[in-house]
Amino acid sequence: MHDWESLHDIAAHYASAHENGLLPRKYYDKAFRYYEYGAKKGNPACQYDYGFMLVLGNAGVKNEELGLQWIKKAADAGYLSARHFLADYPQ
Repeated sequence: MHDWESLHDIAAHYASAHENGLLPRKYYDKAFRYYEYGAKKGNPACQYDYGFMLVLGNAGVKNEELGLQWIKKAADAGYLSARHFLADYPQ
């Protein structure tokens, strides 16, 4: 899949629908994997969301240091949400 924006949108839909009780947990886990895939392919939106999930540990995997690295990559790529997150994150 080379449409990274669509990959991010699908992952965001899965994560949001699970959080709202509309989809089972396996879709949240799938969102995590999609974010990871997109992050590794250089998509800043996926980098941010993958990093955010790692920082919070929402997907059962918590790695604050790695999560912050991904969020910084997204910020360096100009992703505004990542820049805002880092500005507000206590470090």
